[in-house]
Amino acid sequence: MLALEWEATPGCDSYRIITGDLAALVPTGGVNSITAAPLVCGISNAAAVIPEPAGSVFILVAGENAGGVGPLGDGDSGPRSAGQACP
Repeated sequence: MLALEWEATPGCDSYRIITGDLAALVPTGGVNSITAAPLVCGISNAAAVIPEPAGSVFILVAGENAGGVGPLGDGDSGPRSAGQACP
């Protein structure tokens, strides 16, 4: 298991953990709906324990509230997407 902890973000009602194959980032232009997908959604505090991923992956956390999912920052082609449907 992998324990994650992050700094709470004001205005967030919950968080989602987004993951993807690290090797896919450069050839496809970064974090987008092709390279990343929500692993866990609806986390109510700034910590989670998830199964340890196999292989080389990236893990990102996005805040969420009634207005939608927060951004994951900007990449070369603009804002990174975190809005894919939750499992």
